[in-house]
Amino acid sequence: MVREIEWTHNILIMERCHDEMQREFYIRMTAKFGWTKNVLALRIQDQTYEMTLPEPVRNQAKLAVRDGYTFDSVSG
Repeated sequence: MVREIEWTHNILIMERCHDEMQREFYIRMTAKFGWTKNVLALRIQDQTYEMTLPEPVRNQAKLAVRDGYTFDSVSG
């Protein structure tokens, strides 16, 4: 994914975002909306990622991304 945005954007994200999910969010949003470096810096400063999901849902989302598949057993 890092190839989708400019190198200066990647450096900014790596320096300011320490969570993997947060980094992915800003990379995807930069690629999707064409954010300039300055807009990206403002979005990180404004904590746009943190405002996207409530804390309990964010934790569930992290688990869902880590576990590619969920297998439920069904008793018959």
